[in-house]
Amino acid sequence: EEIEVEAIFNYTKDHEFYKYFPHEFQAKLTYNLSNKGLKQTTSVINKSSLKMPLGIGFHTSFNIPFHPESSESDCKLIASIDKRWEQDDRNLPTEKILDLTADEKKYLHEGIVPKGYPIESHYMLKPMNFNGHEFKGAIFEDRSKQLRLVYEMGKDYKHIVIWNDMGDKEYVCVEPQTCMINAPNVNMDDKITGFKTLEPGELWSEVCKIYLEEIK
Repeated sequence: EEIEVEAIFNYTKDHEFYKYFPHEFQAKLTYNLSNKGLKQTTSVINKSSLKMPLGIGFHTSFNIPFHPESSESDCKLIASIDKRWEQDDRNLPTEKILDLTADEKKYLHEGIVPKGYPIESHYMLKPMNFNGHEFKGAIFEDRSKQLRLVYEMGKDYKHIVIWNDMGDKEYVCVEPQTCMINAPNVNMDDKITGFKTLEPGELWSEVCKIYLEEIK
């Protein structure tokens, strides 16, 4: 009925990078796969005696189109985005927060075809109403097949990057993040950037889900 895979990484003083990041911790990824879809649970526990900075993000990619019998124009991306971070020439966010453009607002309703032109945008995530329920994350819809591929993100994922590698590849990346890129170096309130620290012994955990459903 279900398969579970668990990967554990123990970071100790013996690690070659400890001199750069002097905090012992344990990180754990647990994947549960069933006919309900894929559930990913990410956990981190601070095993050091000091507060430890924490920022979690994933470079999750999806085929466009996701159905082998569809064309790319059949696949639209819907995302529960709110505001966009202005980015500098290195694509690092500045401290300026922008309203969505008319084209970006299409993410919230009819969706956009995420191919054919470059996308490299950094947004804040905000729950949206989708089919009568509160939802946070991204949805790929293929109405030619009446299918919906859902990427549901837990409440601690507060930011997202959408990137399509110049728009000429067969995929798009939808990247949930607990904090904005470069958050420790941005002079803004942590409630805005999402930057957080773990107390000694503190455990952080959050879930993402990917599943397929029919459009009714």
